[in-house]
Amino acid sequence: MEKAKLLIKELAELTSTEINFTADNICEIVVEDRLILLRYRPEDNDWLYYGVVFESEELSREILEKALSLNSPVAIRYPKYQSETPSLSSGDVSRWQEIEKGDKVTVLAVGPDCLNFAKNVAKEFKNKVQVFNARSIKPLDYDALQSITNRVVITIEENSLIGGFGSLINGYYSQSQVKVINLGVQDLFVAHATRKEQMQDNKVDYKTLYDIISKFC
Repeated sequence: MEKAKLLIKELAELTSTEINFTADNICEIVVEDRLILLRYRPEDNDWLYYGVVFESEELSREILEKALSLNSPVAIRYPKYQSETPSLSSGDVSRWQEIEKGDKVTVLAVGPDCLNFAKNVAKEFKNKVQVFNARSIKPLDYDALQSITNRVVITIEENSLIGGFGSLINGYYSQSQVKVINLGVQDLFVAHATRKEQMQDNKVDYKTLYDIISKFC
């Protein structure tokens, strides 16, 4: 996380951009409320990036440079944990990365832990589970969404189910035949516990995702 901060500060200085860091909660909690607040900004004037810090600095720089080049407010969430995702460059950081291909179920994963869950589950169902790294929340990758037809879509995020990423996907597919299932933080007080325990209590984990996918594969 400190490495990510240094990289952001370095790029900000090069572009004469003002950067503000919000303080971490002392008690680590899964819920990321700021996503809910920011997603309602007009899309043509504001972009919301959920920046995952990868093992390679190259892709992190690509995401940050794109954000700093925009003449609008940008929110980047950088996690305390790294994804096992390969360091791939798409040429456009607002495009989602297709990590696994499959023809039965599509998983849209937000955040490094959720992405790791999705990747590991997909390995158990050979060529049946497609996995996207949904690294840009606003704007959505509409090309990716339009390519998904006649299958089940599962969203998984470390964020509130109400007003979160999953609700955006629900709205997009509301007039289609695509079935959408959302995994995220429930509308309950999150009990004090380790981060892993909190995620398990809210069914944001490998087992829950595996059990749901097994019903369709």
